[in-house]
Amino acid sequence: MKFEYSVGNLKIGKDTLIFNMGSASNCPSGKAGQCDLFNSNSCYALKSEKRYPEVLPYRTRQEEYWLGSDALTIVEDIQKVLSTNSRRKVALKYVRVNEAGDLHSEKCLDKLKDIARALPEIVFYTYTHRQDIIGEGVDLPDNLVLNTSNFEAKGCNSFSIDLTVKVRSLKKEWKIAREKIRENKGENSLSCIGDCSKCTLCKVSHGKVIWVPLH
Repeated sequence: MKFEYSVGNLKIGKDTLIFNMGSASNCPSGKAGQCDLFNSNSCYALKSEKRYPEVLPYRTRQEEYWLGSDALTIVEDIQKVLSTNSRRKVALKYVRVNEAGDLHSEKCLDKLKDIARALPEIVFYTYTHRQDIIGEGVDLPDNLVLNTSNFEAKGCNSFSIDLTVKVRSLKKEWKIAREKIRENKGENSLSCIGDCSKCTLCKVSHGKVIWVPLH
């Protein structure tokens, strides 16, 4: 099986390698009823799989690779990418796990921990709705940042939606959104600006809530 990945996109910086544990169509948290976006067909990742014919097969192959490969194999494949990209103008500093999909099981989380421990020079970060796996908290390597979606857990950041604030384009209206969120949640509240290339809130473990408006 081949390790398929991408580097950066319009939202995520060029310093970030991206791979998925699976597709949005086969999302474990969506199928378990733990994601409102999945159930309401509002999931961004699901929309792209329906709109672009090549996306779902690509993520399905990534899922087969993830589930069929052990941690050591994945570490070696990531190291090859880091070595190949060593002469890039922008060095790879982060690995974004899951633009689509979620943790399949506790074994997936354990595998991700092992991968992060083997590559301490890289920061891994991801998002999850799997409250049934994370529970009230989890012990993570220093370079693995887990952002829980709409629930709080010890050792994790929480990425939560402020349903009272809505913008058309978060990237363009983040200042307006931040002002409204701070009115609702307090003047020191953290909020998403919609541009991961200019922000590290989800890439640093701080245990706080990161608020995001509907958009």
